[in-house]
Amino acid sequence: MDITKQMALKAALIMALAVAGLLLIPHLNGFLFPVQSVQTLPPVLSYCDVSIGCSVHFSGGSVDLKVTPESMPAMEPLALSVVITGVKASDVSVEFVGRDMPMGLEPVTMRAAGSLADSHRYEGTGMISFCSIDNQMVWLARVNITTKKATQTVVFELDMSRS
Repeated sequence: MDITKQMALKAALIMALAVAGLLLIPHLNGFLFPVQSVQTLPPVLSYCDVSIGCSVHFSGGSVDLKVTPESMPAMEPLALSVVITGVKASDVSVEFVGRDMPMGLEPVTMRAAGSLADSHRYEGTGMISFCSIDNQMVWLARVNITTKKATQTVVFELDMSRS
């Protein structure tokens, strides 16, 4: 067999192996690299008197949110504290949105600040924006909790009338 035929045969063999490899990749993906799907659970909704603090129980745990100062002045730093009981979170964030008018604020990534038994505390600093249209804006605090298996969102409707 001459050299040209040998090179053509090798090139054809390499191409066939490459095509076979490309066809096998989708089937090997779950085997070589286990795919972990994170389930999104339905949100838990709760009323919150900010002067007292926010608290809600849901299947498997509870979430407490404290915002300081309770008057929640616009465009000023707000100290946020989240305590999660019964759930081991890998990521926690809080975002403020207008109930009737989304304001597009960035979520605050909370940092772990300690734990006691089955409770884990997270802290961060956020703020609400100024609304020139509605000085009685109703704010929602969305606490997003991500675990290895699921993402749970707890939504508190914030009442600041007593603050």
